[in-house]
Amino acid sequence: MKKILLIFFTFCLMGIECFAENLLDCVNKVEVWLSQNYPADSLALRLGRRKLENIISSLGSEDDMIAAIKREFPNAFDASDGESDSGASDAGEEASAEVPVLDLTAAREGDSEAQYMAGEAYFRGAGVARNYDEAVKWYQASADQGNAKGMCALGICYLHGYGVQRDPDVAFRWMLQAVENSCIEAQYQIGLFYLNGWGCEKSDSEAVVWFQLAAEQNHPAAQYEYARSLELGRGVEKNNEEALSWYSRSAEQGYIPALMRAADRHYAQKNYAEAIRCYLIGVESGDANSQLGLGKCYFFGHGVERNYTEAIKYFRLAAAQNNAEAQAWLGECYLNGLGVERNYSEAVRYFRLSAEQNCPAGLDALGSCYYQGWGVKQNTAEAVRLYRLAIAQGFAKAQQHLGYFYSKGIGVERNPREAIRLYLLAAEQGNADAQNDLALCYYDGGGVERNYSEAVRWFRAAAEQGHLWAQDNLGNCYYNGRGVEQNRREAVRFYRLAAEQGLSEAQNNLGNCYYHGHGVEQSYSEAVRWYRAAAEQNHSWGLRNLGYCCFYGCGVEQNRREAVRLYRLAAEQGLSEAQNNLGNCYYHGHGVEQSYSE
Repeated sequence: MKKILLIFFTFCLMGIECFAENLLDCVNKVEVWLSQNYPADSLALRLGRRKLENIISSLGSEDDMIAAIKREFPNAFDASDGESDSGASDAGEEASAEVPVLDLTAAREGDSEAQYMAGEAYFRGAGVARNYDEAVKWYQASADQGNAKGMCALGICYLHGYGVQRDPDVAFRWMLQAVENSCIEAQYQIGLFYLNGWGCEKSDSEAVVWFQLAAEQNHPAAQYEYARSLELGRGVEKNNEEALSWYSRSAEQGYIPALMRAADRHYAQKNYAEAIRCYLIGVESGDANSQLGLGKCYFFGHGVERNYTEAIKYFRLAAAQNNAEAQAWLGECYLNGLGVERNYSEAVRYFRLSAEQNCPAGLDALGSCYYQGWGVKQNTAEAVRLYRLAIAQGFAKAQQHLGYFYSKGIGVERNPREAIRLYLLAAEQGNADAQNDLALCYYDGGGVERNYSEAVRWFRAAAEQGHLWAQDNLGNCYYNGRGVEQNRREAVRFYRLAAEQGLSEAQNNLGNCYYHGHGVEQSYSEAVRWYRAAAEQNHSWGLRNLGYCCFYGCGVEQNRREAVRLYRLAAEQGLSEAQNNLGNCYYHGHGVEQSYSE
């Protein structure tokens, strides 16, 4: 249906006069009839929609298209145009009146297409009670007359054991016969047979041949599988660009798995506008993964202005469909008060719903709640258990969390080597926190031999992802020439990146560079600006350094009372340099009444 709506939308964009309402009504009746009689993604539903798409894509006159639709789908209008003779108003009676009664006349007279459709009706339970034995009987009759669709459907029955004893070998033989009769669906199915080794020797390369053949004939599921093969290098040379092209072609036909894959590929390539376009199509179809994807765009401000309220709206839609990842994201919003009032109990409720579906994000987040005591009684052992369940699925964030536990001996026996192992697993998946933690291990020689070059490598990996502490740490490496050639201008660049995002440690470091003229032109006023930014976050060194500037009047009017106040704030945090400075003030009576005892 999405493809059909897109065709109408395209006509409007082209400036073509909008079709009259009766044509749209005509299309809607067919779509309703197809949806009521055939399950989602069934062969019959796809074929029906494809016929409808071909008719309205023809750009014939409106009357010609209406006539063609009614010729092709007479049952859709028989079921909806006529009024009930009984005039019953009961909802149940009205619903049953819309279900077409199966007419087997043509099938019994030997019409192979009618026999195939009779098989479909019995298989789907459309207009008749579902009966796989009857379905197989009519599929067989159709196939025996050389009807390719009947052969393909019979092959599927033998593959899955519908109405017959399961026999993949027989299924494969029927599918081959259907292929020989130019059945596009069978070409796609044969690809699946080779991919999975059903009734034949497993062969990725052979599967690709059939997927490509069907894909080039516009079969959406085949286009998706061919794209997957190209993306994974499955039986064909890996080609991400070509894969995205085929995902997009499949997505344009409304094939949801391809739509989501195309959206995710665009998102990964930071082509957010195209990702959002795909997500919106899926959202209109009610697809939970598309709702989740669009919610994340609003959450991070990717391709749209950041809007937590909008993000939550889409997370809720997906969560209501039991999408476990969306439940975890909704929990994050409640945990941090993003777009909603902070509510630890609600956060835990959503994390638990997600975790109960074994979603690694939900397991990890629930583990953190148990560790911190957010919305639940603190229980470190339970946190460890939940982290392990998430780690079993390779979830990087949980690997980093448990690595931290091992590095500190929280809930487990302290084991720096195990911490390193877990950090490395997460770091190799691109987890910035783990990359920074791993770099610190190399920098300090904790659990591994000290290696400044390796520390720089991992600091850089995290810093390139915008990790504030990694940017500051990498600045320290450049400032001191550890693991990299000393370059204080480069140090200032990394300090500034973190400082401008509010990291107090980097603000203090940047203040030092301005104070001493290291890597930047000396400026006491700029030093004071950055010391003050750090001090306003109660950073001990920022407080002490700002106090020092106030004491001597560097970059600010001299004010020793203010210096004493700042020294005291830093001293009370245990900073020995500030304690010494405050002692000197008391000794000399600078900014405070002289007191040797103090």
